Amino acid sequence: MGAFIEFTFAHCMPPMMMSPEDIGRCAKAIGPEHCVLSTDFGQAFNPPATEGFHMMLSNLFRFGKISEEDLSMMVKDNPVKILGLA
Repeated sequence: MGAFIEFTFAHCMPPMMMSPEDIGRCAKAIGPEHCVLSTDFGQAFNPPATEGFHMMLSNLFRFGKISEEDLSMMVKDNPVKILGLA
């Protein structure tokens, strides 16, 4: 029905500790065309958002087995659709 699911890298940090593998499995099950990725960082106890975003993408690629194409869709294409810019 057009919904998007957001996965945040903050959930991979203490105390929540969701794994990149978990995010990868969930994103693949839902379909990357229905997912958006963000860090939800900005707190003093987390890395800066830009550094966290790089960490998230590299971890999801390496451990979550998400392709570069799917990562690109979830961080570029889908947010553009949500904002109505496409």
